[in-house]
Amino acid sequence: MKTSRSRPEDAGQFIKDPLGHFLAMPWAAALLLDPATTAIVVPDRKPLPSGARSLVNCILNSATTVRACVSYWQSPQLLAQRSAESQLSGATEPASAGGRHGNHVSSRQALLQESGPKIKEDTKTQPCLLFNALLDIGEQMSGFEGTLHGGATALFIDEAMGSVAGGKSPFAAVTVQINTNFRKTINLPQVLLVRARVVKKEGRKIYVRASIENKDGNIMAESDGLFIETDDGRTKL
Repeated sequence: MKTSRSRPEDAGQFIKDPLGHFLAMPWAAALLLDPATTAIVVPDRKPLPSGARSLVNCILNSATTVRACVSYWQSPQLLAQRSAESQLSGATEPASAGGRHGNHVSSRQALLQESGPKIKEDTKTQPCLLFNALLDIGEQMSGFEGTLHGGATALFIDEAMGSVAGGKSPFAAVTVQINTNFRKTINLPQVLLVRARVVKKEGRKIYVRASIENKDGNIMAESDGLFIETDDGRTKL
C-alpha cells in the first residue's frame, strides 16, 4: 500500500527534521516503513495565534522536553492479514535492530486484539486505524530523578487517544475518562512509541485503548479511555 507523507519544510519542532531523525534509528525506521503504514505525519509545532495547544507546541517543544515527534497511521486489516499469512506459512515477521521489531509486532497485535475488561471490539464501526507516535523525550520531563513524570505519561496517552478519537469523528472529541496502568519506570532521556486505537463507538461515546512502549517493544504503560464528540474543531498529536 502506498504511504502518504506530510512533511512540512519547517514544522517548528526543536529537531528541524523529525522524520529524518527517527528514520536514522533502525528500530524506528522499521516501524515507519512497515507495509501496513498508510500515512506518516510530522506534526506542526509552530505557536498558534489563538494560544491554543501552547502546552504541546511551546512548553513541551525543546531540547530538554519533547525534542521530536512523528506520527503514523496503520491499517489493522493489513496487519491482521499479514499475521494470518505468517501463521499459515509458519513464518514470523522479519525482525530488525536486534529483534526489536518482532517485539513491537507482538505489542501491536496485543493492542489490536485486546479491548479491555468491559469493552468488546465492535466490528460494525470498523475500520479503525491504529495511531502511532514516536517521541524523543528529554531529561527535564522527570518526576523522580531520571524518570518520566507520571503526569507526562498520562499526557502523551491523552494526546494519542485524542488524535485517534478525533479521527473517528466528523467533529472533535474531548476526554471524559482515562484509566492508566503504569507498568514500568520510564528512564530519561528516551525515545518512546505511543499507540492508540478506537475499539468501540456508541453514539457520541468513543472508547479508546492506548499504550506506551520503549525501543525494545516493552509496554511501559497502557490505558482505556472514553471520549465524547463535540462540534468545535479537531484534536491532533
